[in-house]
Amino acid sequence: MEIRHLSGIYEIICKPTQKRYIGSAIDLKRRERQHFVNLQKNKHPNTYLQNSYNKYGKNNFLFKTLCYYEPSELIFQEQRFLDHYKRNSLFNICKTAGSCLGLKHTEQTKKKIGLGNKGKKHTDEAKIKISKVHKGKSISEKTKKKMRKVWENQGDNAWRTEDLTDLFEY
Repeated sequence: MEIRHLSGIYEIICKPTQKRYIGSAIDLKRRERQHFVNLQKNKHPNTYLQNSYNKYGKNNFLFKTLCYYEPSELIFQEQRFLDHYKRNSLFNICKTAGSCLGLKHTEQTKKKIGLGNKGKKHTDEAKIKISKVHKGKSISEKTKKKMRKVWENQGDNAWRTEDLTDLFEY
């Protein structure tokens, strides 16, 4: 039987720690290649898995197919496996299969995202949507004072400051 294009649930196990990453894939062989290419290039999106791979090396990781399922069943079955294990025995960042709800970015990642967006301008359509969200909100006196202070200190460059994180309060 050719297993090249079979779909199912898999795990990547770190042999020394017995921690595992649970996943699902429509093409298991292709997914295995993707994981290990990313790990070897030090570019895997899962930092926990990447750090462990860097520490223990390629020979201490095993890709194992757990079960074969139809593609329509993958997310449900993956969730069953995720629920079976204790959270601290998994590399999985997200608790929910097929979703990253609850994912928290590191400060370093937040900075990278911010730098990647720096200098980009919103489209007119996006500006209208943002405006609608803020319509009717009143800005607190505390925020108005902060805005005045920034404006007085920097003039025309007031809104180009690096740290406006605590500026707005509603």
